[in-house]
Amino acid sequence: MRIRSLHIHPVKSLLPVSLPSTSLSATGFPHDRTFLLQRLDTSPPKVLQIGHHAPLCLFAVTISSDNTTLTVTHRPSAESTSFPLSPAGSALGDQVEITLYQSSTAARLVGIEQDEFFTAKLGFPTRLVYLGFGKRKVLGNVAPTAESSGVVGSLLRWTGLGAAKEEERFITFADVASLMITSTVSMDTLSTKLPEGAVTMDRFRPNIVVEPEEGEDVEAFEEDFWGELKVAGDEASEVVIALTANCARCQSLNVDFETGAHVHKDRQILKVLSKDRRVDPGMKYSSVFGRYGFLVGGQEAQLKIGDRVTVSKRLEERTVFQWPGLGTST
Repeated sequence: MRIRSLHIHPVKSLLPVSLPSTSLSATGFPHDRTFLLQRLDTSPPKVLQIGHHAPLCLFAVTISSDNTTLTVTHRPSAESTSFPLSPAGSALGDQVEITLYQSSTAARLVGIEQDEFFTAKLGFPTRLVYLGFGKRKVLGNVAPTAESSGVVGSLLRWTGLGAAKEEERFITFADVASLMITSTVSMDTLSTKLPEGAVTMDRFRPNIVVEPEEGEDVEAFEEDFWGELKVAGDEASEVVIALTANCARCQSLNVDFETGAHVHKDRQILKVLSKDRRVDPGMKYSSVFGRYGFLVGGQEAQLKIGDRVTVSKRLEERTVFQWPGLGTST
């Protein structure tokens, strides 16, 4: 296989930015999900996510050519706001606490101008926050262990034998892991089952999309059993990514990216997936598409489109997702 595409979502739940290449660290790709929006007329302020607030898909995101400035454009009005991609501490506002899926971190307010922009476009009081030096701990059984490439240790955790050996990992405002990996083969197979035919992969919000090379036999949804990937580019060293958990899908799949509303129930991707993709006992009511992953080893790595991808570890059984309060293996 090869890497088909690479993506980041600088502002959580807004549209992605596609990259030809990127570095990769233990917390994922640089600038991926380092900003998020909060709704302020709720108590406590609510983190805005596209599955619950479809109009977030109406905001496109671009990064300046010098990699310093982020611009968010509201597509219907063509109006935009710009701010530093990596704001300096002195330019930021007060510190606030952000909790996602029971994992919390400190964040900083970005600016009144940005808050006013999103408030006007979304129709309710909103603020933009920046992760900065904050970090969220990976909970449950999602993080790879320190043993070997993470796969052997993860297998121990999935059977309940290795919880004490779990390596501490941290993530940005990504839901539960630093990487999301999907396959074009699975996407193509799903598209044949949808009333409207093919859908674009951006609905699934991956970081890495892989595709088979010409003549290579890759089955749909075989990634359920991938335990580890090795990525080889032009350099001699290989990048190792441990795949530790399934991705349970939510209502974000049913968002119409053109209208900013949810599609009619007869055209919902999630409904089609639910027919045969409820395959994880840890999330028995949720449909699975894609795998969560983490870089193995402490050194920063480099990835680019076209890099060769090999499945270096396969699992005999699917993993079982466990996260505090979000499902168990029972």
